[in-house]
Amino acid sequence: MNNIRQKIRKAVQRKLLKKAVSFLVKKLLLLLAPLIPVLLILLLAIIFAVTLFAAFYGSMPQEQTLTGVKVNDQDQKIYTKAEKLVQEKNVEQTWLNGTHLGFLADYYGSDVKLINKWGDIYAPVLFKASQKPNKNLLQNESWLTKNLGQTADDLKPYFYYKKSRIIYHTEDGEDEIYEIYLLTEADTIRGHYIFEYEWVTEDKVTYEKLVNRRLIKKWDRLEEFLQKYLTLPNKKETTTARQMVFEAGQGFTAKKQWFEWLQNKFGSSYYWVSSAMVPAELKPYFLEAEEKYGIPWWFLAAVAMKESSFNPEASGFDGTGSFGLMQILPENWQKYSVILGFDPVADKDNPRAQILVGAYMLSSYGIRVDWESNKWREESLLMLVAYNAGAGKIGDRGTEEYVKKNYAEPIWEYAEQFKNPVIWPVPGYTTITSGFGMRVHSILGVEKFHYGIDIAAPEGAPVVSVSGGVAYAEYEEDGFGKYVIVKDGIYEYYYAHLSEIEIKDGQKVTPGTVIGRAGSTGRSTGSHLHLGIKPIGGNWIDPLQVLK
Repeated sequence: MNNIRQKIRKAVQRKLLKKAVSFLVKKLLLLLAPLIPVLLILLLAIIFAVTLFAAFYGSMPQEQTLTGVKVNDQDQKIYTKAEKLVQEKNVEQTWLNGTHLGFLADYYGSDVKLINKWGDIYAPVLFKASQKPNKNLLQNESWLTKNLGQTADDLKPYFYYKKSRIIYHTEDGEDEIYEIYLLTEADTIRGHYIFEYEWVTEDKVTYEKLVNRRLIKKWDRLEEFLQKYLTLPNKKETTTARQMVFEAGQGFTAKKQWFEWLQNKFGSSYYWVSSAMVPAELKPYFLEAEEKYGIPWWFLAAVAMKESSFNPEASGFDGTGSFGLMQILPENWQKYSVILGFDPVADKDNPRAQILVGAYMLSSYGIRVDWESNKWREESLLMLVAYNAGAGKIGDRGTEEYVKKNYAEPIWEYAEQFKNPVIWPVPGYTTITSGFGMRVHSILGVEKFHYGIDIAAPEGAPVVSVSGGVAYAEYEEDGFGKYVIVKDGIYEYYYAHLSEIEIKDGQKVTPGTVIGRAGSTGRSTGSHLHLGIKPIGGNWIDPLQVLK
């Protein structure tokens, strides 16, 4: 009799779980359907995480949920509420020597990469609601508000900064000094990190260079919260739930969906790619890897773009466990990170370590490539076969053809574009009249942070796109004036105070395309170009990090 009761109880539990997971998946589809294409990555990520959770209990619904689903007003309310909450909480704990800043301030944008996305706080709430599918808690306004607020507050990041300076050494001996802020410590759901810098002088500029991001703890905060919030009974369930939340956040930093959209918009060509897309904070690591292992930085950057879209926290969805910028398998990471002197645990999220390990592996296959000749593509094929499919697959014609078409050819196209230097936005005019950082505003007369650089140029001087991508024309009477935004998949470039705009909304541009003319529209004291650059979905960075 006891056995029969146990079987009945297990059957009921499986049925309830199927309902809960089905409810969860359907609500996700309802919520994400109207959003921008890049959020499709989030949908796939959370469904993947839910699959993991369901597999743990041996149950997963098989019914099709994509047909006939209609979005309701409540779904949009959830998104709007969650987005507003994370924006507020992401800057609530930003501190400079005990003084509250109230904004993300890191010169290198390290804080932007660690902030919470709306999916990070919504996923646990959705998970909790799915534990009681018959109550339809997401339609309960007070329950939803309370739980989103609790999640946003408990998971908010803590950022600590210090003051630093950028010193531009001019030919007349009058140094130009700009004050900036550097992140020293970050306690977030993605990990607790310490940031280390060293003073360097490069190209007549003296500044503190970011040399290391040291991991103290990885998942402690998030797992502690989830175990309590979801009343999870053991470590294994907590880890699975944590992966769900983490994968949700990944959907916003992964940019492959945007790249695919760009490729479709431009056609099969990769001519929208440019060297400006290589994230500024990663360039020194690619150059270091080139010097150590003899593989050009532009080739390594192309591998990273193909593998992870330049996301150090990317996780593979192929079941292999590959991760990071170079999508390294766990067994390879464990072996090669130690050989190179890294800690396999503490340095797992370290972009420098990821790039150096990937470069070391590519060089370890012993395949000679003359990078200066026009045969570097065909000569590097076997290197990419070994990296993508394993050294044992070299000589397997089927594998080589597959890797060539689906893996090597995109990397070669990216690499060709990365070889070209970044284009200066105002050809022939290089004087920077105002740099990135704290300054006394020329019109308002108060000290304000300048989120870009001003380049002196006469009215009508051609302004060209630094990158490829899609351009949009905008107007702001009391701000940027006439301005153009270009998006390339990594950055948004703002070209402001133009006298004329030479592009149409949604126009495809390539590096060097004339997009406007220098001017003084908007809030401006004279003809110039204001150039602002920020990661898509992120905060402003110094444009010289990209241009140099």
